[in-house]
Amino acid sequence: MINTLQENLNAQRAIALLTIKLTARNDIILDSFHSGQDIGIDFIATVEKNGRQTARMFGIELKSTQSSGNGKPGVTLPANRLFVYRDIAFPLCLITFVMNNDKGYFKWLVEPAYSLSGQPILSLAYKQSIEDGTKNIQIRPGDFTELTDENLGELIMSINQWYDAREQFSHEVDAQVA
Repeated sequence: MINTLQENLNAQRAIALLTIKLTARNDIILDSFHSGQDIGIDFIATVEKNGRQTARMFGIELKSTQSSGNGKPGVTLPANRLFVYRDIAFPLCLITFVMNNDKGYFKWLVEPAYSLSGQPILSLAYKQSIEDGTKNIQIRPGDFTELTDENLGELIMSINQWYDAREQFSHEVDAQVA
């Protein structure tokens, strides 16, 4: 009972820290995501562009952890979530807050990326785990990037660049069809 209570309090604290961190920016709208079951997407963040609302979204799986020896978190996720992640049509990152110091860290689970030809794609992290039949994914402390204001800005910039490239690629395809 005490562990469950502490886990619930830590989860609520992580939600508060995420809300404070993301809504401190004026270009992110944060909404909770409820699918009726835990599929590994807790929030949808919409990124505004040039002060206008857009449909540029990224998903967030949120975790709270205790610090490892070096201050960075380590997280275990059920590998069956990868089956959901591989079908997602937008970027998805894991954000975790360390309860010992309230620091946030992130790791892309579905990363905005580009093919060799420059086409915008989504790259699934840990996809080898699907083929291996792994039950859990261990995300080591060294896999995370600290969620500083600067790193959050770079994350948002990479999302905007990916959506811009996707839009440009779509226009090029439309022009070829016409």
